[in-house]
Amino acid sequence: AIGTEQIILHFQPKLDLDSGRIDDVEALVRWMHPERGLLGPGAFVPLAEQTGVMRELTEHVLDAALRQIAAWYETGLDLSVAVNVSAATLLDEGWATDIGTALVRHGVPASRLRIEITEDTLMADPERALRVVEDLVATGIGVSVDDFGTGYSSLGLLKHLPVDEL
Repeated sequence: AIGTEQIILHFQPKLDLDSGRIDDVEALVRWMHPERGLLGPGAFVPLAEQTGVMRELTEHVLDAALRQIAAWYETGLDLSVAVNVSAATLLDEGWATDIGTALVRHGVPASRLRIEITEDTLMADPERALRVVEDLVATGIGVSVDDFGTGYSSLGLLKHLPVDEL
């Protein structure tokens, strides 16, 4: 289904409690399976990870999210989009360069993209994860740690990570 119209994104609004505005959304991937209907990520993301196609799925989701950001911006809607990233993708040290290329291709400023990583993703290889996160931040991409506190990392790790949201 990767690379087809079967992989779709739903966008969950993120409300800023201080301003009462919605300035951000989170991209949620779904598979519109031709026989089984709409499937949530639990039904296919583990399979993508096991079969080694997680990078391709992430690239497809990222491309669709950037395409949507650009379309919204053309209509006057200026939103940032958060995209979840797996450990396999985050630990690919060339990935930050690929994101930069995709941003340019879609004409989207880096500040409109936020990468969400889980605590477990960071702990898979903290040193390499730190290098990639630093590369992302250097391009202007926001980085969030999602589900912090559910794993076994220490708060000490956070002070070394240039993340701007938990």
